[in-house]
Amino acid sequence: MPENKLRIAVAYAGVNAEYQDKICKGILDAAKQKGFDTAFFCPLSNTTNHSLHDSGEEKIFDLINFEKFSALIVLPETIPTQEALDKILARAHQSGVPVISVDRKISGCHSVDIDYCGGLYELVEHLITKHGFTEINYVGAYENDLESDNRFAVYRKALKDHGIPYEKKRVCFSGFDEYKAVTKIREYVQQCGKLPQAFVCANDNIAMGISDELSRAGVKVPEDVAVTGFGGIRFSSAHCPSITTVAIEFVSAGESAVNIIPEVMKLGKGEFMHVRIKNRLSLSESCGCAAFGDDKHNTMIRDINSDNERFKTMSKRLIRMSEDLTYVNNFDAAFQKLRYYIEDIYVDRFYLCLNTHLENTDEKLKMDHCDYTDTIDCRIAREKGDYLPNFTFSRGEMLPALYSKNAFANVFFITPLHFQDRNFGYIALSCDGYIGSSVIFNTWKMNISTALENIRVRSKLTLYSSMLERMYVRDPLTNLYNRRGAQGKAAEQFEAAKSRGKMVFVLAVDLDDLKVINDKYGHLEGDNAILQVGNALSRVSKHREICARFGGDEFEVMAFNYSQKIAEEYVAAVQKMLDGYNKVSGKPYEVGASCGYIVDVPKEDDTLEDFIRRADTVMYETKKRRKRGREQNQ
Repeated sequence: MPENKLRIAVAYAGVNAEYQDKICKGILDAAKQKGFDTAFFCPLSNTTNHSLHDSGEEKIFDLINFEKFSALIVLPETIPTQEALDKILARAHQSGVPVISVDRKISGCHSVDIDYCGGLYELVEHLITKHGFTEINYVGAYENDLESDNRFAVYRKALKDHGIPYEKKRVCFSGFDEYKAVTKIREYVQQCGKLPQAFVCANDNIAMGISDELSRAGVKVPEDVAVTGFGGIRFSSAHCPSITTVAIEFVSAGESAVNIIPEVMKLGKGEFMHVRIKNRLSLSESCGCAAFGDDKHNTMIRDINSDNERFKTMSKRLIRMSEDLTYVNNFDAAFQKLRYYIEDIYVDRFYLCLNTHLENTDEKLKMDHCDYTDTIDCRIAREKGDYLPNFTFSRGEMLPALYSKNAFANVFFITPLHFQDRNFGYIALSCDGYIGSSVIFNTWKMNISTALENIRVRSKLTLYSSMLERMYVRDPLTNLYNRRGAQGKAAEQFEAAKSRGKMVFVLAVDLDDLKVINDKYGHLEGDNAILQVGNALSRVSKHREICARFGGDEFEVMAFNYSQKIAEEYVAAVQKMLDGYNKVSGKPYEVGASCGYIVDVPKEDDTLEDFIRRADTVMYETKKRRKRGREQNQ
């Protein structure tokens, strides 16, 4: 692949709509023909509810690194909000990337304009000159709407140019609602007592609805009345009868947006190119200009049946996928399960790209992060049927495979992964054809997002549960067990030692002169003294000792299968560690501790509390001796 090959970004929203599908097909076909690498950045929904879900969908546009692209093609009519569109355009202009807007002229942008009136004059003229009609009714969309008004003006001009007077009774507006249009037609027939020679409709759906209504009433189309549409949607050609219409060349608009890029890049600053796409008159059965045939209808029926079978099969798989992902408890398990379902979407290359914070359960990190992280983890990479090792790349790269030096153009469809406005990352995939039109894929993707959110919530709940459990059994200052934690952990072992005749070690420790330290040096220094005793007890532990702070200046250590020798060594090690601390601490006080312990085999009626009391008794005797010694030395 040559180094100077162009790379295009495409920003739009929504799939499974003929508008987006046709324009994007044109972009894809032209880009592949010219060898341009192309990345489609697409939220799968383009609602305008301003919901958290919409915010999560729009986040994919923030991923676009315009420095990596030669041009941006944007479909502004699909972008959910003006704010989102303005943000895309501002970033593109700031980077100096030329922007081609399809279907809307925007200041500072090149444009490919779609003519929503062109062809209507030729259609009305065809009905007049070819068929000799003079009674032509118009079923429009909206009154006082620019686009609708322009079409209405074209209809009136065609009549005037051919000497046919305009009659207000022959016009109604239905707001693109075929049921409303049918009602208006019924009202017209009741008032006038007869049908016109032709109905010119604002779109194909209205035309098909009126044709069906007339058929139910025993009126034949086109023998009794002609019906025409506007738009050229897929089903209009397969309707019975097929609809004469004006086909809007959306595919050509997409192709033109790509084809003008080399010329656009040669223009100077402030120079802009604007292209207007002409529509095509498509004559068919509903005006009597095509013979009736079953080929198109049969082909459409076969296609619909085939789509239904695929849909039923995939629906079952999606249910199974949802069930499988529901029961996974960690990310690794989810990714392993997901590999089984990747093959359902029939793509050449697939990449699951996640924000690096997602799998980190450290509470210090914000797991509800809404932005993309500086680095991205590719947790599943599949190319031509083979899975690659995981890898990490910078956010600015967006997708390393986009820059692959292939003999063919790299084409990727990149769509967000999120739960509401919580951003997980994105999916990038590539196949030979345009993949944005699969309704199944949207559900498939949402299964992944839901699974990631479930695991994230479980991970966070586990973290919180662990924190609560720690607070319940641990002393927050020393991180030793508290009384509840120590007794809960030691009780079962004590009973086991009793039944097996094993030695039990219980050490009672009391911090010397805590009140004096608190009163003279403050409670922070008192906490430090407590912490040093706790550190000493835990650091010298070698035999699974259970170290605990029972409260205030009181500590207990419990161990099992001990010996007198090990007990003596443990106590000596504690005193040695405290002595070492006092030599280097630089504190105006010394940290000392009085210790008392017992090592014994519990009798049948002994309890752990009995051993703790016995150790406390020994400790208090030691404490008295140590206090007398300090007083004598003063």
